Amino acid sequence: MATNGTLPHGTEAALVVWVNSFPLTNHVNSLSEMNDGQALWEMLREIHAEAFTGELPSKKQSAYARQQNLQHVYGKIASHLDEHDATFTIFTDDELRDMAVDESSTSIAKFLQLVLQVVITPPNEAIFQKLRILPDPTPQVILRLWQETMDQAEDEEVDENSDMGSGRRSSNSGSNLSSARVIDRELRLEQHLAELKSQLDRCEAEVKDLKEAKEQTDDAYNRLSESYDAVRKENTEIDKQLKKFTATHNEREQRSVKELETKISQQEEVIGRQETQINEYRSKEAEMQRRIKKLDAADDRLQNLRDDFDVQKVELEHQTRKANAGEKYKQKVQASQNLEKERDSLRKELNEARSRLEEAGDLRRGNVKLQQENREISQTLSRSERDNTELRETKQAYLGEINRLHHDSKSLRDALAQSQDRITDLEERFGGPERHSSVDHTLDSELAEALNHEQQMQVASTVLLWTRVLMSSRKIRITELEKLVRQLKSDASDRDTKLAMLQGQLDSAREDSADQYKQGFEVRQEMSVLQSSLTEVRQGHSIEGSVSAVPLVDLVAYDVKSTETFKRMREQIKAQQKQCAHLEEKLSAAQKVLEAAESDRMSSFENHCMLTDLTIELFEGELVDKPKLQVIEEVRMQNSLAMTQLQSEHDALRNRHNRLHEMFVDLTEERNAAWHDSHEAVMAKAESDMKADADSQTLQESTDLLRQAGTLDSIDESKGIKIYASKIEESRERLAKAQKHIEKQDALVKDLEARLEQTNASAQNNVEDANKLPATKNVPTSAERSYTQNLEREIKLIASAYHDLAGRLQMNNVILQRRTEAPKSWLGRQRKAMEGVGGLVR
Repeated sequence: MATNGTLPHGTEAALVVWVNSFPLTNHVNSLSEMNDGQALWEMLREIHAEAFTGELPSKKQSAYARQQNLQHVYGKIASHLDEHDATFTIFTDDELRDMAVDESSTSIAKFLQLVLQVVITPPNEAIFQKLRILPDPTPQVILRLWQETMDQAEDEEVDENSDMGSGRRSSNSGSNLSSARVIDRELRLEQHLAELKSQLDRCEAEVKDLKEAKEQTDDAYNRLSESYDAVRKENTEIDKQLKKFTATHNEREQRSVKELETKISQQEEVIGRQETQINEYRSKEAEMQRRIKKLDAADDRLQNLRDDFDVQKVELEHQTRKANAGEKYKQKVQASQNLEKERDSLRKELNEARSRLEEAGDLRRGNVKLQQENREISQTLSRSERDNTELRETKQAYLGEINRLHHDSKSLRDALAQSQDRITDLEERFGGPERHSSVDHTLDSELAEALNHEQQMQVASTVLLWTRVLMSSRKIRITELEKLVRQLKSDASDRDTKLAMLQGQLDSAREDSADQYKQGFEVRQEMSVLQSSLTEVRQGHSIEGSVSAVPLVDLVAYDVKSTETFKRMREQIKAQQKQCAHLEEKLSAAQKVLEAAESDRMSSFENHCMLTDLTIELFEGELVDKPKLQVIEEVRMQNSLAMTQLQSEHDALRNRHNRLHEMFVDLTEERNAAWHDSHEAVMAKAESDMKADADSQTLQESTDLLRQAGTLDSIDESKGIKIYASKIEESRERLAKAQKHIEKQDALVKDLEARLEQTNASAQNNVEDANKLPATKNVPTSAERSYTQNLEREIKLIASAYHDLAGRLQMNNVILQRRTEAPKSWLGRQRKAMEGVGGLVR
């Protein structure tokens, strides 16, 4: 094993294999993962289950928890080895702390030597059998570590024996142990001593703290005993006063008996009179009960009528939704008819474009044929030029030869004339010789060949004239194609203007949606005003001190205000729904027109590209020169680069759209959660209102008890006061609970308002980001198409979320209306009575 702080990779891998051979809960990939002590403890429990029982002190992953686990494991190992009188390496608290923090493999390997020493003392044969089964490098490494631990143990035993016998041995007896080992042992012992001293100091400080705590507890005990004695004395004095009070009370009772006897005779007469009054009151009570039963029956009928009214109301809402759906369906049918008309017109345009494409194909074919003819003519021209040059050269040669021959013929004729003169002289002298006519025949053949060459030159000039005529016709066709390209460009510009108009419609629709958002924000502000008014009404209850009830007029006015505001909110929501439906129709129409314009624009752009390709091919057929072809290739390269740039912009805008869509989905989820929380808050406030009504009822009962207490006799005063005190305590407890509940609801409302502000701010930021997107007008690019599609999708999502929120508002209003109605209970009757009083107050 390396002693310089690093561990060889082979030994570490072998130790990891040996550790993983044990049944661990989590297998280990390196020795540094064993610094929490869990794997070491499981290994020790597998080796000696009887010696190592229990669990580790903590299962956390902090450095202090790992240090505690390692200290626990080391303490168990040390106690086990001390029982078997075995020597082992000492680990200080600082070393264990460094092992828990640094995650070094060398310290874990040293700790594993202790585990090996536990395996050896006493030897465990099952572990040795498992070691033999492991792969080759692992047993050798474990045996080497075992040998190192045995050597260390023998060295420590020799050190101890040398220390014990150092006094008896003489100075000249040579010891085999080196002085360095002795110094190391002493240093270790001094370090251990210093650690023990530090632990003793800590224990003394803890003892001092415990003594101070004990003194404090003693002082508290003495104070409590003194207070107990004082309370005991007070109890004895109170008992004496009670005895005196009972004696005086008995005397007073004996005195008051006679007075009571006289009063009884008087009260019997009063009782007779009151019995007659009671009988009259009972008859009146029976009549009142009959009236109450009739009122209950009328109340039940009225409740049934209200339930029927709610059902009819819901059915009316369903029917209105169906009617709206029918109107939307009609609008969709009309839009589909318009689309069919536009499709017919587009089909006609497509047929025209196809006919144009066919004409372009015919032109291309004719162009190919003309190119072939042009190539053939160019070849014939080159040949004719070569032949012409050859003919000119031969003509010049022949003319030279003809001149030479004329000169020779003249000389020959002169010679012939001279020879004929001589011949005539000779004939005259000798007789008639034969005449030679071969020279004249050769001259005639040469003159016929020259005439043939002149005829060939005339034929070549006619061919050249024909080629010029063909080139002029091709130039006329090219001009016609250029005119068609200009027409297509003008059509594209017209469609760009249409797109600009549609973009203006989209901007107006965006402004309308912003107005709707402002109206919704105003509605939320009104809701916050209502909530603040609710809190003010609730703060009108007095919790401590004197008992005071909320005035009935304020409650009735608050009910009237709440119903009016809810009606106003419903009307505003219906108007916003109509506006949203109108905007959706506008957006759908604009989207359809955009799609049609985009399709027309793409078809015109494709036709334009095809015609440009045709013109390029025609120019390539004509412009045979190399620099012009290089210019055309550069133009093509620029077009390809522009297309790749547009594709990258399209991908970036698509990623931006996906990100905005995810942000919008998150915002809708947050708004739904906020709406759900606000609904829960409204329900909780309704429950708190009901509790407040119950508390006001208890306060009314308490005031009635107070009024009755003024008319009671002296005997019943104590009972009435006790009842009144109990009622006051109950009302105070209820009011304290109501105050806590109101504080919680206020905190919840503030949280909801903060969340709504966050969602509104994030929505405004998203709108600003969407407005910052580059909108290139009058340019037929893919970026503009993706931008318009993203805007349309966002507006559709906003409209769907708005419809969802409006539907939830309607359902929540129905639920709240049902909760505000009077149910069949005592509380409902009280509310009905309150409504009657409110009607009188109005």
